[in-house]
Amino acid sequence: MSNPSDAPAQSDSDVALRRYHELLDGLSTTDGLQLPSRGYGKLIHRQYSLEFQCNDTACEVIGAITRDPNRYCNEAMASFEKVSGASDSMAVGDEYLIRISGPWNGPVRVIDLDETSFALATRDGHLEAGFIEFKAADLNEHQCRLTIQSWATSGGPLVWATYSVLRVTKLAQTAMWTEFCTLVAERIGDGSEHDVQVSDSSFSLPKAVSNESEEQSTSQLADLQERGFNYEVESYSPDDPSWRHDSYVTTVGTESPGPPDDAGLFLTAKRIVSEYRFPDPRRVKGKFDQAAPLDGRNMLLDAQFLGIRVQFAVRVVEVIDRQVQRDEATCQEWGYAYRTLDGHWEVGQMTFLVRKNCETGEVLFLINAYSRTGRIPNPFYRFGFWLVGRKVQTNFAKRCLKRLVKLTNDEIAQTRS
Repeated sequence: MSNPSDAPAQSDSDVALRRYHELLDGLSTTDGLQLPSRGYGKLIHRQYSLEFQCNDTACEVIGAITRDPNRYCNEAMASFEKVSGASDSMAVGDEYLIRISGPWNGPVRVIDLDETSFALATRDGHLEAGFIEFKAADLNEHQCRLTIQSWATSGGPLVWATYSVLRVTKLAQTAMWTEFCTLVAERIGDGSEHDVQVSDSSFSLPKAVSNESEEQSTSQLADLQERGFNYEVESYSPDDPSWRHDSYVTTVGTESPGPPDDAGLFLTAKRIVSEYRFPDPRRVKGKFDQAAPLDGRNMLLDAQFLGIRVQFAVRVVEVIDRQVQRDEATCQEWGYAYRTLDGHWEVGQMTFLVRKNCETGEVLFLINAYSRTGRIPNPFYRFGFWLVGRKVQTNFAKRCLKRLVKLTNDEIAQTRS
């Protein structure tokens, strides 16, 4: 029989990776969390550790930190702002906004808590995607060790560059957490004669696979019901130069003159537009309750921006189904308009319309929009949107036109084959 002591000792990296998976597997919900699989680059593990003389037990050290983490923060560097939960204690599910000097503020949620440790997970909008854990251990009657370790991927290419290339983010994190350890040693213990020990390692994650449950999507959509528009609709004026106006049109094809043909171009395009299948799913995916009426439908748009996954909320405010005269020709039109909700990076409205000229049989797809840049709290995203947002916006519309034409004609061809 083999002796357990004969088994090879686990490396520090193995222990760190095992703890990461324990935190990941222990999540009761991923709603609102920004997990490492959604980030960019390798999973970076960083550890900050300090041993110090202390009459308090490890339980008492963690208890003091959870009651008032700001007592151990250098105010010039960072602070914890409680956004949900009791002000004088910590519990699983509580949420904080960690404010760090520079553009590094990040929302987090408490995901694990016991007598000697607690762990936080990054929430949507954080510059990173991962976990951070604070743990105390008794070394002897008068000595304690505090360890802070994090596992995270970057929120996107820009954040990755500031961490791995420019190293600005890495230096800011190192300064913040080494100072935190030092202040714990000074204000709970008798200080430390040693420096904070800092180490890091990296791991490659498997390609992300979406495991978002139907229940989570339903919960996200239900939350939108209480969300309002992110601008005063009355403030819009077509004559106001602060608003951008865009119009795009493409020819889908031609069918028989007269009313729309059964299973023809107009009705096929209408179905694709109603199902929100015309955006490129590699860039934008629409989530909505298919059983809900189109008028008033809330939609969550899952978008990729510079490699970062962001979510935008909109609501359908108008459904168009009419026969009109245009250039002395009778036209059948169908479509809808949606308007931006709180949290969207833009403010405005976009209309998608399928039009058939009943005299010629020509079918068009039109996109019309008015917009201007909204409030983007994250400075990195704000700069990125200022830099390339307009190009992303116009490319989105142009790709929608091309994809709608292709999907419509492909489905018509399959039906006829």
